[in-house]
Amino acid sequence: MKRNCSMVLRFTKQELDVLTKKARKTKYSRESYCRNILNGAKVYEHNVDVPRLILEVKRVGNSLNQIAKVANAQQLVDVPLLRKTMAELQHVLDMIVNSYETEV
Repeated sequence: MKRNCSMVLRFTKQELDVLTKKARKTKYSRESYCRNILNGAKVYEHNVDVPRLILEVKRVGNSLNQIAKVANAQQLVDVPLLRKTMAELQHVLDMIVNSYETEV
C-alpha cells in the first residue's frame, strides 16, 4: 500500500526520546512503530542474543548426539544424562519463546 498522506506531529524532547527508545527495542523505525501501535498490533522487543542462542542450540544438539552414539554403541541409555540434556534443551526453547513475549 502506497503511503501518500503525511501529517506533522510534534513531541517534547522527552516524548521523542521515549518513542525512539521503544522503537529501537523492536527494531522498527519510529514511523513503523507508530503505525503498528495505531493499527492495534502487539509490538514486541527483540531482546534475544541470536548468536548466543545458536551456540546454545548447537551445544545441546552435540550433547544429544553424543548420548545417541553411546546408547547405540553400548545398547543402553544413560537416563540421568538424557534428562539433564533434555532440561537444557527446554531451557533454550524457553529462552527463544521468552525473547518474543516481551511486549513494549
